[in-house]
Amino acid sequence: GHLAAIGRLSPRLYDADPTTQSLLAVVPFGLPEQPPVRTGDGLRASIDGISDTDHVIIWAGGVYSWFDPLTLIRAMPKVLNAAPNARLVFLAGKHPGTAGSMTMPDQARALAAELGLSDTQVTFVDHWLPYNKRSGALLAAKVAVYLHEDSLETAYAAVRSRFLDHLWAGLPSLVSDGDAAAALVKQHGLGRVAKP
Repeated sequence: GHLAAIGRLSPRLYDADPTTQSLLAVVPFGLPEQPPVRTGDGLRASIDGISDTDHVIIWAGGVYSWFDPLTLIRAMPKVLNAAPNARLVFLAGKHPGTAGSMTMPDQARALAAELGLSDTQVTFVDHWLPYNKRSGALLAAKVAVYLHEDSLETAYAAVRSRFLDHLWAGLPSLVSDGDAAAALVKQHGLGRVAKP
């Protein structure tokens, strides 16, 4: 179908390159070769109320509609009962690109407020963390989490860059079942897998 359409649109291109390899490229995607290093003052210095003795649970990326931060927020009262110095941090600033806004960040904030969780217990970092500064935030954490809904987007999505960052920083991961990251967590004992 697609190759035939290319052939109809550009017979010379198709004749010269029937596999269309001249139009495609493989781009590396994975972990940096160098281990993460602390940059600047790090996450704890940039968020009021988080101390060096607190145990940071990090959600290291956007809060999109196909993710499930609400289950994690609902669990926080139980987490705080068992570990009063636990702190949940969402690196959930508005994406700097052209991605439209979604309702999930507002729902997550509203739920945290409804449950009486303070800004310190559940923190939403309002700015987008630049890629080259993410190592400081990751290294401040004890565990990394991303949970998702059971949907086509998550079932067919590739391994997410946020999960690769968990591996890069050596963080145990709590992830939802049903995607490639969950399979890796199970296979290699990288953390825990929960049903969506």
